[in-house]
Amino acid sequence: MADLVESVDDFKLALSEARELNAAAAVALERAETQLQRAIQHAFDVPFKCSVPPSAHRRDHKPGRAAKLDTDREMQAFVQARLSRMTFEDIADDVAQTFPPERRVDKSAIRAWWTKNKDRFA
Repeated sequence: MADLVESVDDFKLALSEARELNAAAAVALERAETQLQRAIQHAFDVPFKCSVPPSAHRRDHKPGRAAKLDTDREMQAFVQARLSRMTFEDIADDVAQTFPPERRVDKSAIRAWWTKNKDRFA
């Protein structure tokens, strides 16, 4: 019987310690939740700083392949030299006579490239 009383006392002590630990854990949890809420509220107070312009990042990760005129500097110079004096169709004919077949572009590609970049040529 003495063993039973001693076991019950040990159990009550363990239960008391568990309640204290539970209370401490509840306080720690409440503090963590408060800190999380503050972090969420102030997450966008400081603007995100990035050294790379977003257009370069988007261009690097854009699906598909780039237009020939966007990647071929020699052809860009060739076309740009003729933009103010020739039609798109005439430029496309000159491109066909000057460049090999794998580098050629047609008048619609030249027009699309010019439309996209015409502000640079003014």
